[in-house]
Amino acid sequence: MNRERSLRRLGPMVSLRLAAPAAPVALALVTLGAACARAPLPSASRIDRLPGLGARTFVTLENETRPALLLRSGERRSCRTTVEPGSRLFFSLGVVDGAPSGGWLHLAVLADGHRVFEHRFPLDGHEGFWDRVVPVPGSGLETLEFAADLSEETAPAGRAAIALVSPRLHHPLRRGRRDLVWVSQDTVRADHLSAYGYGRPTSSHFDAMAKDWSVFDNAVATAPWTLPSMASQMLSRYPMYHGAVMETLSANEDPSLFERLAEEGFAVVGVTANPYICAERSLARGFDALFATDGRATEVNSLALRALDLSLGGDLALFVHYMDPHTSYHPPPPYDRMFDDPAYRGVVQGVTNFDKVYPVISSADTEHLKALYDGEIAFTDTAISHLVRELEARGLVRDAVIAYTADHGEEFRDHGSWAHSRTLYQELVHVPFALRVPGVPPGRIAQPVSLVDLAPTLLDAFGIPSPPTFQGRSLLPLLRGKAVSTTDAFAETILTPDRNQLVALRSANWKYVLTVPRDRDPEPVPLKEELYDLATDPGERLNRASSPECAPLRRRTLAYLSHARAHSHPGPPAVLDPQAIEKLRAWGYGGP
Repeated sequence: MNRERSLRRLGPMVSLRLAAPAAPVALALVTLGAACARAPLPSASRIDRLPGLGARTFVTLENETRPALLLRSGERRSCRTTVEPGSRLFFSLGVVDGAPSGGWLHLAVLADGHRVFEHRFPLDGHEGFWDRVVPVPGSGLETLEFAADLSEETAPAGRAAIALVSPRLHHPLRRGRRDLVWVSQDTVRADHLSAYGYGRPTSSHFDAMAKDWSVFDNAVATAPWTLPSMASQMLSRYPMYHGAVMETLSANEDPSLFERLAEEGFAVVGVTANPYICAERSLARGFDALFATDGRATEVNSLALRALDLSLGGDLALFVHYMDPHTSYHPPPPYDRMFDDPAYRGVVQGVTNFDKVYPVISSADTEHLKALYDGEIAFTDTAISHLVRELEARGLVRDAVIAYTADHGEEFRDHGSWAHSRTLYQELVHVPFALRVPGVPPGRIAQPVSLVDLAPTLLDAFGIPSPPTFQGRSLLPLLRGKAVSTTDAFAETILTPDRNQLVALRSANWKYVLTVPRDRDPEPVPLKEELYDLATDPGERLNRASSPECAPLRRRTLAYLSHARAHSHPGPPAVLDPQAIEKLRAWGYGGP
């Protein structure tokens, strides 16, 4: 697999010093994988990311993205930091920008001039990262120095660069770890989970776990497709504010949930099976490592357990995003037949863009596709339960804050459309959302909430203040039974067939949907209005836009739209390589 590199900068360059490389001396070391792969994570540690080493760049090797300092051969970088008794230095290494096979990489680490690490890494056949853990003796303020060198035969033209990834010190602590596990799932509509009253047992494992969780019965996604919805969850910003509203754009550089956790000493690691969650979309900020896969839920689980090894026992934030049940709907046996009608004799399969492949789709075909979709949900539900059991074996569940969300739902001609992204009906924006916060009693919450509330809630669970840019609010008071005021929850999309903009407002039982021109002032007359009473009309069949309840909802929606257009701008263009574009197209996205 070819080496890849993303060029998004993470911070200003400071404190850079160059010197000749030290003479190579091979030392015996224990790799991170050998030390931690199958053992319980060690006791808690405080994590300090080393300051003053320079600007970081996202580097992707073997489908794993990490923030790295890029060093040329013969370069040294140093910083001043506090080293405590028992401290351990963690870092990773890789080679980017065309280093051929053969030769070696040499790195030495010095603490106040004394070598604490030195090793030659053979490059032949190695294309990923090396992980290392090094004890650092001493106590007090010290200078840590990294000296990198490549053998001459490796980089004769000086093109290759050494990626020094996430150098950080782990200091021992007496308190227990702080752990966050966020399980995110693609394309799950709430009304197809048995936990939300669905007639098929699609989520039996989640149903059992959710009895001890806080489950939100009326959670609203901010958008009906992945990129804007996930950006809203990570940044606590509505789509027009974070800017990732089209397939060609990335999110603005607003502070994210994971950046705040990293600042507070968390090791942040994750796995994603959705190509939109990446550095090029500005959604990898804060991660120490983000693994990407095209695989199913079982492969996601394997990478999640591998990612856990990078935490070294410190405070941990683990993010796991499953692509199932996104099209194509191909659940493995026995889930492929679990909900299907044995009498079905049609030829429709759950391929991407099946509505274009099959010009005529009958009601029996539609039910067959729903059965495949439900089988995907049940398959992933089992996979998630396996991951939870693995986390329990590693001691990461009992005291952890755990979240489960979906980015959006799916349409099966409920209102005439297929798939997602085009409308804002409940089948797309009503998504599952559940939390497990130690000390908070379980229960069902009927009050509508937005997924922009996720990030401030998770930070509040650890006593961490939210950035002022967050538009959501912590839901912990609501979970603890306190009376809180209701707030409007909005959803948006501009990926409509007629290129108009849709904005929806959910307030109590009312759902208001406004259609306006994308690039013109919506006043004084919208193109279309829809109003539904979800208490009596959950399927959104009776448009009550002529009723008196419409006027205040229209005013609030227009006020939101006007403010968003005045105080936001599209995110920067996403720069993707051809392989990433091909992945998007394989999942049915247009790509940039």
